[in-house]
Amino acid sequence: MAYVTRFRYDLFVSYSHNDDPTWISGFERALAQELRGKLGSAPAVWRDEHSIRLGQQWQDTITEGIKATAVFVAILSPGYQNSDWCKRERNCFMNQFSTLDDMKVALKAGNAYRFLKIVKAPWDDDAQREFFAELQDMEFFRRDASGIDRELVPGTEAFRSRVEEAAHHTSAILKAMRRKGEVVFVASPAEDAFEAGNDLRNELMAQGYVVRPEGPLDRFYSDKAIKSEIESALLSVHLLGNEYDEFAARQVKLAVELGKKVLFWLPRGAIRSSDARQRELLESIRNAVGITSPFEVFEGGATRNMITEVLHALKPPLPLAMPTATGPSIYLICDRSTPEDSAFAEALRDAIQPKEGVTVMLPEVNPPSGISIEDAHQERLRECDGALLYRNMAPLRWLLQQAPGVLLAEQILQRPPMKAKAFLVDKLDLLPGFPNVILRPETPDLNILERFLASLRPAGEQHASA
Repeated sequence: MAYVTRFRYDLFVSYSHNDDPTWISGFERALAQELRGKLGSAPAVWRDEHSIRLGQQWQDTITEGIKATAVFVAILSPGYQNSDWCKRERNCFMNQFSTLDDMKVALKAGNAYRFLKIVKAPWDDDAQREFFAELQDMEFFRRDASGIDRELVPGTEAFRSRVEEAAHHTSAILKAMRRKGEVVFVASPAEDAFEAGNDLRNELMAQGYVVRPEGPLDRFYSDKAIKSEIESALLSVHLLGNEYDEFAARQVKLAVELGKKVLFWLPRGAIRSSDARQRELLESIRNAVGITSPFEVFEGGATRNMITEVLHALKPPLPLAMPTATGPSIYLICDRSTPEDSAFAEALRDAIQPKEGVTVMLPEVNPPSGISIEDAHQERLRECDGALLYRNMAPLRWLLQQAPGVLLAEQILQRPPMKAKAFLVDKLDLLPGFPNVILRPETPDLNILERFLASLRPAGEQHASA
């Protein structure tokens, strides 16, 4: 699920397939990880994982993905400059807007375009600076005193610093876009909470939220009219006073009937109000009488604190943590959409677990609610003691995209070093420069994995060869 709720994807990454896939994958994963920390949830990123540019699915698949994306990320390089496919991708995105101004998003500190310009390698004579010149270049290379340009290497401090800058800029755009389409219902407050209600409305509108109702409601409006204002809201906020207000109580009832997430704010001491009807209302709220949807109650404190609580309640929930192994664990990565590879990985898991006494995890096919397949993959890479990537029949593109993420997992995910890594593949020359590349056997033979498995055993423990 995308962070910007009215889009399917938060980011579409456009890059030349002639560029180093290890670098591209390292950038994508590092940016997604940094955004996860800034947004509170993982961004949904569109990736061309199956080389569909080479098929006849351009209009149906890539176009659909681009138009369902909040922010377009262009990774500039000489290869990108010369790529007709990259040109088609960015034109598909930009043709959605009548003018460049239509692509802008209003931020607190000015405006920003829904287009990120990442310069992996400069063009001749720095011509990339004249490409979409309105945008600031985010340079991922360094030019030394002799004029030689060197790309920043994924995992290095310089690379991480640039990713952090890109994530800071991108998260501001995504947050603004998310708020722009989100509705908050601020119920007409009790008389003694009127000023606090106005301050809340003004702050929400300044933050970019759509605040309902646009004009004041009162007791003369029907239930149907009031519900129509509440129905599209993510949150219904009710500011209750020391004295009972029949219309305020009625709005509470209607929001609860609609099953909306509700936030109640009470002035200090309101629960001990001398008004019996108000005490009864507040006690029923505290005891969740008739309330089945999520709700929160805040009592007392300054108006500013109340506004802060409302803004916090509007943040997306963090994904549920994936279950992790309690003992040593191996993450056996395969393409679960390729039946032959999935079956072999399962057989390999069943051979390793009883002999080695470790937990072997495969990629999730149906993660728990609220967690994407990519989130689950990242979580297992973050938590495992060792990673074993297997490929035989899966698309080569899948291997080239997954392998760098395993190789650079510590840098990308900011995790401690793994005890062991290995790449079990059908051809040894598929991953040049990668360590521990092993030719896959015809059957699950643990002997060829002895070096990998030995690294995961307690010091001094040896297993006899089968």
